[in-house]
Amino acid sequence: TDKSGILINFIRMDGAALVTVDVAIKKAKSAAYLNAPSKLFEDFINEGLTSMLSTPNILPLQGGMPIYYKDNLIGAIGISGSDGDTDQLIADILANSLN
Repeated sequence: TDKSGILINFIRMDGAALVTVDVAIKKAKSAAYLNAPSKLFEDFINEGLTSMLSTPNILPLQGGMPIYYKDNLIGAIGISGSDGDTDQLIADILANSLN
């Protein structure tokens, strides 16, 4: 996504479950809206702050990472299709390669 969470590009692996499309996009939007990893909100919820579930347009799952250029948010990436830890690891690697 761009920095406002609008989709710019999307790649889907052959055979990936259809649900992963929307989940990946929403993870990227969440990271862009928060200017932080989407994992942040998953951590809040896992720590008992369930009120965070009512935050509009935020998907509280690991796998969304902001992308920066010269310390400025320029977009975000979302990964879906594996377990949360693996989605987050891939998102970290990709975001860091673009930062």
